[in-house]
Amino acid sequence: MADGTRNDRTNDDVVLNELLCFVKSYFGKMPNTEIVSVIIEFYEEEEIVTAKRMIFDISDKLKVEGAPRMKCRTDGTNKRRPDCVFDMFEILDKKSVELPQFHAVNLHRLPRITPSDVDNVRMAENISELKEHVAALTHQVNEIVTDADDDEVVCCPN
Repeated sequence: MADGTRNDRTNDDVVLNELLCFVKSYFGKMPNTEIVSVIIEFYEEEEIVTAKRMIFDISDKLKVEGAPRMKCRTDGTNKRRPDCVFDMFEILDKKSVELPQFHAVNLHRLPRITPSDVDNVRMAENISELKEHVAALTHQVNEIVTDADDDEVVCCPN
């Protein structure tokens, strides 16, 4: 790491790792692609690799059924890609696994994200969801109109 701080200690209830603390803090609150982008820009390769190992070790220790194994790349490709960290968080979240607490030893190793950054991302997600709902409702209305046109009602005179 850049500042020489050790951030790879764990016990059953607490994990000291800035990157995992950051991910856990924002997981589900902003898109993973945004968090991945921040991690790639902010953290050193060694920190990313350490976090990957730690989250996979946690999964192994908890004996999470169906969780993938960490694939070690000997050629050095994609070491800076933290995607598998998110994949593992998603798997653990879906399985309702109770994770240990993630804490930061060095607060300077946590990227700064302002509340407005999170709010903007949330707003964009909400707009996207609203567009999907409007499209679905439009489709349903069109089907109703089409069905009404097909079911022409003929009145018989008395």
